[in-house]
Amino acid sequence: MAEKRRHPRRHAHLDVFYYTEVSDSGETRRVYYPGTIIDTSKGGLGVLTSHPHRLQEQLWFEALGKDRQAVAGEVRWIEGSDNKYHLGVELSA
Repeated sequence: MAEKRRHPRRHAHLDVFYYTEVSDSGETRRVYYPGTIIDTSKGGLGVLTSHPHRLQEQLWFEALGKDRQAVAGEVRWIEGSDNKYHLGVELSA
């Protein structure tokens, strides 16, 4: 299979909490999940998690951006099952 990455990746091991936003009864709230960033690149992250996210789901990683602001990304691919998932997350520009 041909490599689809646009930027080289660097291996990492960073335990994080990230969140998604869900709407309940007209109110939006954050739902947090634990995960481990296992690789990084200019354009994305590899994340291990126990939660089965959906393709194109938006995730926010706090304290990763400039001035420790949240960085948004979109789930581009998912591998795994049985509470062990490897996500490919493309970061927003």
